[in-house]
Amino acid sequence: MVGIEDSTARVVDLLMPPDGRAVNILSGRLAADLSRRGIERVETWLPGGHFLAALLERAGWNREDEPLGIVPTARSFDDALEMAWVSKNFFYTMADSDLM
Repeated sequence: MVGIEDSTARVVDLLMPPDGRAVNILSGRLAADLSRRGIERVETWLPGGHFLAALLERAGWNREDEPLGIVPTARSFDDALEMAWVSKNFFYTMADSDLM
């Protein structure tokens, strides 16, 4: 999903395979379509360790600090679930935050 506000587009949900080909295709088509519509900036929010963050950087996207100071948190009632494992294996996107 892409939301547009003024001259900024926000990609708020991504579901992509873990190879760079699809990311490159999406980035190119998105840039071409949005630039024709006068959009000057495209952004998305991903945790730094997410494989898509690395693929988007390789496709020409720039990494910036998250602007709102959001600190993702989790709570489990299962003592067997280690939070270190959770932080390495669970990822969020902008759509998960209900900010839009």
